[in-house]
Amino acid sequence: HTPFNKDNGTVSDYINLLKATYTKIKSIDPDATVYGMGGVTYIANFYDWIEEFLQLGGQQYCDGFSFHPYTPSGTAITAMDVFNKCYELFEKYGCEDKKLSLSEMGWSKNNEIQQQQADYEIQFATMANDKIDNIMWYVSQMKQSSEGENNFGMIRAWDEKWAAPYEPYSARPVFLAHANYNKLMNKATDKREITSSDSDISAFMYKTNDGKNMIICWNNANSQKDVSIKLNTDKVSVYNINGAQNDYTLVNNTISVTLDNSPKYIKGDFSDAEFVDEQMFSISTKAIETTLDDKVTLSLSNKSGADAQIEIETPINITVEKNDGFANNNAEIVLSTGNTKIEDSAVKIKILSNGNLIKEYIVPITYKDTASASVLASYFRSGRWQYNVRVTNNKTTENISGKVIVSKPDNIPISERTIEFSDILPMASKNLYINIPSNLVDVKTEFDGMVILSNGEEYPLVSDIYFSSIVYTDTQPKIDGVIDKDEWFTEAPFKLIYKSQVVNIEDWKGVEDVGGNAYCMYDKDNFYICAEITDN
Repeated sequence: HTPFNKDNGTVSDYINLLKATYTKIKSIDPDATVYGMGGVTYIANFYDWIEEFLQLGGQQYCDGFSFHPYTPSGTAITAMDVFNKCYELFEKYGCEDKKLSLSEMGWSKNNEIQQQQADYEIQFATMANDKIDNIMWYVSQMKQSSEGENNFGMIRAWDEKWAAPYEPYSARPVFLAHANYNKLMNKATDKREITSSDSDISAFMYKTNDGKNMIICWNNANSQKDVSIKLNTDKVSVYNINGAQNDYTLVNNTISVTLDNSPKYIKGDFSDAEFVDEQMFSISTKAIETTLDDKVTLSLSNKSGADAQIEIETPINITVEKNDGFANNNAEIVLSTGNTKIEDSAVKIKILSNGNLIKEYIVPITYKDTASASVLASYFRSGRWQYNVRVTNNKTTENISGKVIVSKPDNIPISERTIEFSDILPMASKNLYINIPSNLVDVKTEFDGMVILSNGEEYPLVSDIYFSSIVYTDTQPKIDGVIDKDEWFTEAPFKLIYKSQVVNIEDWKGVEDVGGNAYCMYDKDNFYICAEITDN
């Protein structure tokens, strides 16, 4: 099988080798299990190879099949599609009862998306559990290599350089996820799918080894969604992908859970499970993005009919300013952020009834700068330009004030190097203008400055500024090859004069070789561009 078939052997050659090996092994140990197909991998001629193997009767000389349905750039569902196509071939040739071993399987994900590795592997294990004899997850430890395979593995590398920024030999999220899956799903049987009207939701129910039922469910979309599941019980335990457990009391035999890409486990004494469309609870946002020293308001609604109370757990840098509970089934929570950041933190909002948990929201918190700024060149008039520095207040409750100090270009007049601003309203912006000396107006220039707020916070503002103007026009120009100055705005051209602008001309000799000016306009329907080009 490509690319491991170095001697270009045929499928028939492989079957002859398998037959001889199988016969010899069985003569020594009739109870030995022999897997065929040699770990054929999902690349190149994968399905063709498997089908030819089955057509030629290779299944006679093995007790099971070993194959690798890798889809490194795909999802768990993509990999399951590959697995199912293989299984359809096994059914086609009457050998679906053979043992199936995925002798290599897994996803390679770097540190930024390492949770995705855990999510996909548990999703795949859940979907394939009832059809496979075993999965051998690739690989136990990350490789110390710059190759793409380095990001497989359940534990981090042994060398500090390759494990950074984590400790050598420390567990990746996938290690914890598999440990929890093995604990909860050991010898689980009787898989059946539970369908939802929402096509993004996947859910499967198993019978666990202690006689209870387990639902494993997740959201395939890149978002969080509340779902309600009706069960014939009034109490369940819910586990996250790492095994953290919460015990829930159900309202009208219905549980509300928030699903994202990480599978959740719902375990209890129930036999029936059905998704219901009506959601019992809702929250205004499932993720908080805020600044320091600001306030965040969250709104909740309760449609469950239960007499509910709200408990809130916050990181130490956040305080609860308002939590009056539900009134007329609605509640408002106000949180105050402190003056320090705690990364990877979250607010836990627990909804209780008679002291029993009936719903939980875990709302992650990320922080943004108090202010953000951008700069561009704006055409003023008569060949004159200005820097347009736009300062935005990212706070939701307080005004900001401060100044912009320009250090580059050097020949900006000293009197215009500092521009103060005051009382920019929450979530609003203000434009500050700096005149640009005419000798700086070219294709581009470098801008270097600093936004300094009155509270001392500083934000660098560095950018390459391009001098080109795209203007709005009420009149559509004629597209006739003629640049009529009554039709086209030509005062602020985009100049084509630098080597950095040249593509596919190796020996460009300057504007005498090829160069020119381009002019751009737009209206509500179209974008217009014309150019005057000199080409020798």
